[in-house]
Amino acid sequence: VVFNLPGWRSQAEELYLTPAIVARIFRADISNWAHPEIAELNPKLHAAGILPNASIRVVARADKSGTTFVFKKSLSKFDDEFSSHIGTSSQPSWPGVDVMFRPKGFPLVSYVLDT
Repeated sequence: VVFNLPGWRSQAEELYLTPAIVARIFRADISNWAHPEIAELNPKLHAAGILPNASIRVVARADKSGTTFVFKKSLSKFDDEFSSHIGTSSQPSWPGVDVMFRPKGFPLVSYVLDT
């Protein structure tokens, strides 16, 4: 998982997300950085105002891949709703989620770092 959270590096704090929270982000159940469950895991970042009241943009590979399959399979183990709504396909399909698709590698990471 790659993320871009302005101001995060200046705090010298780790960003903590449980596998269940990541699954909920990737099925659009958690869509805001200031979500109470994210804030609870990251009290110093929350107190410093680093967790903005802003949408989390989901970005994923645009191509079918084994990496996508393993990622989806892993998230399915932590969240039953992820398993039933998204599934474990290697296809770049994320039903009900507003996903920005980018080619693998540098184009994907570059997009995340620029947004």
